[in-house]
Amino acid sequence: MAEPTTGIRYRSTDSWARLRQAPLQPDPHRATGRGRRLSTDQEDILVAEFATEPDSEFLTRVSEVAFDLGQDRFRLTSLGLRSRTMEFSEVVGPSEPPVYFEGEPPGTGREARRVYDWQPAADAPSWMNMAWLLDDLAAWVDQMAGDGITLVGLEAPEPHWCDVLVLDGDTRCRVRMALADRRDVLDFPGMYLREMFAEGRYDAYLTEDRSVVDLRGVL
Repeated sequence: MAEPTTGIRYRSTDSWARLRQAPLQPDPHRATGRGRRLSTDQEDILVAEFATEPDSEFLTRVSEVAFDLGQDRFRLTSLGLRSRTMEFSEVVGPSEPPVYFEGEPPGTGREARRVYDWQPAADAPSWMNMAWLLDDLAAWVDQMAGDGITLVGLEAPEPHWCDVLVLDGDTRCRVRMALADRRDVLDFPGMYLREMFAEGRYDAYLTEDRSVVDLRGVL
């Protein structure tokens, strides 16, 4: 089933709490009555820009938003680092709870996730693996930049995988990673990307048309 095309752009640093308090409104344009949309206030809340914020801190914030919204049936569909924008789509169906690799940590809020290990299990929902991916990219984005590897953004047209957009010198690369139906846990994706590009190993994973570095089944 196709997902609703709710687009969200984020331009306010202090309004996430207001978003969490504002309920989603029924969408009168959907004949089935199952559709949901963000109210005008919510759309204003989720369109934000952290222009002066370091890439690492911005990615950490996006990871936090992706985790919180994931439990409310929204998934990240695109991210731009230079523009400091992110977009989400509402997912049809029941919400999927987080599944932790080593069991639920003592705390699961934003501050707790910066202290305790919350690595997703292999069968964790895709929104949780997305949040984990972003969190680990935040830890490695500065080191990648030092190696001449620029993290440009991310696109996730489908729930089960995403493309991490990377500029390796002057070469644009699209790195595809599995977010669901995984055999193993997603381990240190940011470190893996940094080492792969720094060592020039990504050619081994290029698709036949050389358009995608496909790490599904590898990482």
